[in-house]
Amino acid sequence: MEGMMGGVSYQRFPKVKLRELKDDYAKFELYDTDASMANALRRVMIAEVPTVAIDLVEIEVNSSVLNDEFIAHRLGLIPLSSDRAMSMRFSRDCDSCDGDGQCEFCSVEFHLRAKCIGDHTLDVTSKDLISSDHTVVPVDYSSDSFSNDPSDHRGIIIVKLRKGQELRLRAIARKGIGKDHAKWSPAATVTFMYEPDIHINEELMETLTLEEKVSWVESSPTKVFDIDPNTEQQMQLPASVFTSLVKLDDTNYLVWKGQVMAAIIAAGFEDFISGSSSPPAQFLDSGDLLMNPDYKIWHRTDKAVMSLLFSALTSETLGQVVCCKTASEVWLTLKNRFESVSPSRVMNLKVQMQQLRKDGKTMQQYLSTLKNLVEQLAAIGEPVEHCSLMSH
Repeated sequence: MEGMMGGVSYQRFPKVKLRELKDDYAKFELYDTDASMANALRRVMIAEVPTVAIDLVEIEVNSSVLNDEFIAHRLGLIPLSSDRAMSMRFSRDCDSCDGDGQCEFCSVEFHLRAKCIGDHTLDVTSKDLISSDHTVVPVDYSSDSFSNDPSDHRGIIIVKLRKGQELRLRAIARKGIGKDHAKWSPAATVTFMYEPDIHINEELMETLTLEEKVSWVESSPTKVFDIDPNTEQQMQLPASVFTSLVKLDDTNYLVWKGQVMAAIIAAGFEDFISGSSSPPAQFLDSGDLLMNPDYKIWHRTDKAVMSLLFSALTSETLGQVVCCKTASEVWLTLKNRFESVSPSRVMNLKVQMQQLRKDGKTMQQYLSTLKNLVEQLAAIGEPVEHCSLMSH
């Protein structure tokens, strides 16, 4: 091919940089390629990644207000854990059941039996589905393992039953892709956008005065650049570094602190959170109340550091520091909040650790929850001894 095209190669070697990753959300940068590769990835994520979904429903008894077809449709849209999808066979290609799609190699069987015998409405949810394979179960959307709100643990509602109403059914889940039906699509939505690649003419920048550099920085509506107060040189704010960090909540302070400190030191902003960078005089001594250029640079940099810290906080945590005036005040407030020791907090964390059970969690989820509790206790000066951990 290269010989036919005169030695020109269209081979690409794209690179990926992960910026944010959660259980239900991922954000990454794709570079050293073009839009065709990004769009190809988008289409593959939506339509070509195999998952497991309910594909056949046999209703035995249904005296609810919803007809059989409606319930079957709702069952098909319940997301199932699909770690086993890659090892399963497509039902149309399975030679163990002649394409019938009801054998252990290409399907998973579910059963549901529910009857309301009381005066209160009974919610039949995805948690009532009993799977024949513990690796293929309805996805758990519980927001907090220790939440006292029953609605956080009830699963996805299938139907509601009143006294005397009953629902019994058998369902078969099979492997498929989003191209065949939307219920097999693993992603709710996939989008991409271009990010600018900025290059500064350093030679031309050296010819500018400090006031001209400040004016140039202020002309950017998105505050991409700032002036280093030590060298008086322009610098690009590393916002992407902070957006890729784990956002601070009540369970991950030690992890968050380690990541943020590394990013702040790498950007040269450690003096602004430690409080050792004192602001210069706001006005010059000329008596004309002229703004001190050094103060403008310091003030702008401090606000930039505050903005970067805010970007690494959850909305709940942000509400506790939004009234702070400086970056060092934000850092101190967070430190006092998450490193403070109160008997009730220590007792609450220890009770959570004692009551922690694996139940339906994977081993990775169970150990991750245990690790978070141990780190929280260590952060407030109550480290857990190894002999205590052995009991878990």
